[in-house]
Amino acid sequence: MPAQRPARASSPSPTGRVHGQHPIDEFPAEVTRYMRPFVYGNDPTRAQRAADRDEVVRFVEHHPAVTALRTVNRVRAFWGFDYTVSNLFRTDWHKGAKAEGVGLIFEAGGYFVLAVLAMIGLIFARNRLRPGALKLLLWTIVLFMLPYVFVYSGGRWHYPVLGLLAIFAGIGTAWMLETPGWWQKLRTSPAFWISVAIFALIQIEYAYYLFVWNYSV
Repeated sequence: MPAQRPARASSPSPTGRVHGQHPIDEFPAEVTRYMRPFVYGNDPTRAQRAADRDEVVRFVEHHPAVTALRTVNRVRAFWGFDYTVSNLFRTDWHKGAKAEGVGLIFEAGGYFVLAVLAMIGLIFARNRLRPGALKLLLWTIVLFMLPYVFVYSGGRWHYPVLGLLAIFAGIGTAWMLETPGWWQKLRTSPAFWISVAIFALIQIEYAYYLFVWNYSV
């Protein structure tokens, strides 16, 4: 799964789906056996919380490579497209998969366009921002992301930073409008195409896990 705690998947609900979580029995058998002792419901005791924390620390200490991998997974999940509204077409409004797909085109597609424009702004037009303002925006995005990197992550959690990305997208759009031959500059920029390729692969991976998780369990 794209989003996991250092030691295991984000705590599943013992009774049903809660805030995107899944019943513990929907996990693979070995994961279920491992996690069952730590499923306390919505009101764990102090001792249960301590046991959960101690197990996380133990796992991190004994499995640093797995911990690092899952941390990278959560970074990728944070930048995956959101599908909250489009998913409502199917789950709450009962409009079917086709309506969900159309909504997803706008929801995920709009996010992808915004991100590409933000990349253009960062790569080609960042000098239009004062150095202090540039550092402030970038550090705000990074610091906002950190809690999700270490605990639980998903596409919907990047919503608050979209406004900051829009600033970079704006200067990127202005740069294109004011720069003759801007497409040639994009076409010959390795930094731009590598960034777009990495971002696109993250979205493809996120879409794959979204399909598997929503339609195959």
